[in-house]
Amino acid sequence: MKLFTQLALVSAIAVSGNAMAMQALDDAQLASTTGQDGITLTIKPPVKPFAALTAGAGGVIAIDHIYVHDKDGLAIADGGTGTAGAITLDGFAIAGNTPIVVKIDADGGGAAAGGAFLNVNVALPSELIIRTGVIGVADSNRSTGALSTVRGINGTSTKILDSIDVKLGGATMNIQLGNQVQAGHVNTQTMIKVSGSIANGLSISGVTLRDDTGSAPTATNLGSSGGQIKLGEIVVTDTANGAAVAAGTLTLATDIDVSSNGLVLTLGGGKNDVLLADVRLGDTTLATSSIGDVEIVGLDMIGAQIAVTGH
Repeated sequence: MKLFTQLALVSAIAVSGNAMAMQALDDAQLASTTGQDGITLTIKPPVKPFAALTAGAGGVIAIDHIYVHDKDGLAIADGGTGTAGAITLDGFAIAGNTPIVVKIDADGGGAAAGGAFLNVNVALPSELIIRTGVIGVADSNRSTGALSTVRGINGTSTKILDSIDVKLGGATMNIQLGNQVQAGHVNTQTMIKVSGSIANGLSISGVTLRDDTGSAPTATNLGSSGGQIKLGEIVVTDTANGAAVAAGTLTLATDIDVSSNGLVLTLGGGKNDVLLADVRLGDTTLATSSIGDVEIVGLDMIGAQIAVTGH
């Protein structure tokens, strides 16, 4: 009798499970069952001592040095020496309050859609800080000609810019490779579309351009060099036509393509307001060097293109 009871119970469970499996699904339930294939990467950078840059469950990617080598320098005819130089970034870091999420899908496309393509969607944390580190220039160990195993720089770097913090986040990049079916601003198709919005706008702080060599000022000479240009903060938001923008956002809308002209960025979105806070010239350690704040209202660069290439 006990065995019969157990068999009956198992049968009831099996029947109820099959009955649930055979129930009709409404449109919302059907939608949730589609689009489940593909690869999702969740990238959580390691926590570093300066992870306090952003609060949350994210982390920091840190790089000691980045060198961009110009292997032939500036031509003698253009006023240079033709010696290899390098742009240096010392102390580069990226910090976020949440992990970066990457979703990858392969689509057949079809003849009408332009063929198969790989779709890569990258969602950045809502709070993201890029720290450039100290930016300078140095004598490069690299040179023109065959690939060399000699790397790095000679001596120390000459500081040009103090470390800059760029605060942004909430952006989404959609990348299509193989074929491109997403519409662009100028071209009918674009490789990378950047969209989203940044709460409180794009903030860039710590901008100090240095010219620390040359003659100091005297009673009869104002000095040829030896000072700085400092911007306490640069804030870019959607235009508010002079209204308060403390709670403003910056809408991101940029298309990125690769052409024979190099990497081409096409700017979209709308007009922007730019605030340059605490602009200082000269000895920027003195409060008297401040000329105040500068506002640019209604900056219209919609449709502008920027090409980055080598020469």
